[in-house]
Amino acid sequence: GHGMKDQTVIDIIQLCLELDKKAHVIYREFFKRTEDKELRDFWQDMAADESEHILYWEELLSMADQSSVPNMFDEPEEIKRELTAIKGKVAELYAKAHENPSIENDLMTAFRIEFFMLHQAFGSLFNFTKRPETKINPADKYEGHINKFINALLKYGRHAPDLQILADVLKRLWRENKALAKQSLVDPL
Repeated sequence: GHGMKDQTVIDIIQLCLELDKKAHVIYREFFKRTEDKELRDFWQDMAADESEHILYWEELLSMADQSSVPNMFDEPEEIKRELTAIKGKVAELYAKAHENPSIENDLMTAFRIEFFMLHQAFGSLFNFTKRPETKINPADKYEGHINKFINALLKYGRHAPDLQILADVLKRLWRENKALAKQSLVDPL
């Protein structure tokens, strides 16, 4: 309802925030342990993007707390369950990331994280709002983030065909996601 605080929406935003925080920690760690200068810069960049996403979710959380974020989900409980499951998977990825550090494994871990973050909840919430002070649509910034990652997969995956395939998978998913998000914003009437 309007003007009513929606706890499920708050929980969903909180989960998105926690996922981006975890991504930030993981990318920072990859940055610290990478020798290759260019790759170091890339991980630092990815971590910086996540910091920005974190600020965005924190802002959205305070908006939801003042009940200015409507429930835009058909099945919010289902989405909450899915994001909670993803949170568990990302925690496992983080635990495993220490085991066999290599460029390929790090990129593979990042792929899984970025793949999870293509969950519709992220897109719907991104689309819902443009940050008032900066007039930046996080969805546009996120596109830059995904493209940066796709380019890294292509570049460092030159000798790892699997990584090349993953780049194509992400590209296609991102495009389909954008199309879906647009549809959901267009009033069918």
